[in-house]
Amino acid sequence: MAALLYKYVGASYLERVFELRNYVTLKCSLPKNFTDPFELFLTVSFQEKPEALAFYTDVIGDLPQLPVTCFSRSPSILPMWAHYAENLTGVVLAFDEEKLGTSFPNSGFGNIDYRDKPDPGLTDLLYHAFHMGKMRYLYMLRQSEFSSAYYSKASCWQYEQERRMLLSEQNMNVRSPGLLVDVPRNCLSAIICGPRASSEIVSLAHEKGEIAKCPVYRLRIGRSSTEPYFVDDAGMAYVFKRQSLAKAL
Repeated sequence: MAALLYKYVGASYLERVFELRNYVTLKCSLPKNFTDPFELFLTVSFQEKPEALAFYTDVIGDLPQLPVTCFSRSPSILPMWAHYAENLTGVVLAFDEEKLGTSFPNSGFGNIDYRDKPDPGLTDLLYHAFHMGKMRYLYMLRQSEFSSAYYSKASCWQYEQERRMLLSEQNMNVRSPGLLVDVPRNCLSAIICGPRASSEIVSLAHEKGEIAKCPVYRLRIGRSSTEPYFVDDAGMAYVFKRQSLAKAL
């Protein structure tokens, strides 16, 4: 079963997302513009020995600014529906990660590691590289710092269950409202409309779902459980299990 990634989209942005018939347009960000002010600071502690920090700065240099687009590993996170899908009026777009990787062969994927302190493993590696000075340790330090910088976030964001896709600059289109990536429509696996989505949004979702040959669902919130479920056009109910939707028993 293909692993799916979920993009929460507000109703006011949906026309832009679907402005191209054969693509789904997603917004990207550079690390320097990330929402979390503590991102990129969860690498090594800046209270380490000055000579080690000087070595670290010399080896690492400036972090490369690669475009990032963010997904969740779940479509049923109500705070995400509230924050990113405009209070349940928007949609969640489900993408096939394997097809995304095929469409963008230079991309990379990784789950966010949630923590509130610098990575102790990276600090240990820093001192190892500092004392040994061998090229393989310098390479390991650079790779580990890159991974920690791009795939770490403060634990208060843990509810997002975030998974990131790193892209290359050649995949980007710079047009209003900013840095965008056009994803081939065959990567789209499903569209889920929020329970407060307008009839216009639902109609647009069905129109785009037909073009992409993917199903459209509606999010429902039950009265006996805080776990939402999903309903297709035939009224069949589904629940979220193991990265995808499964028929409810």
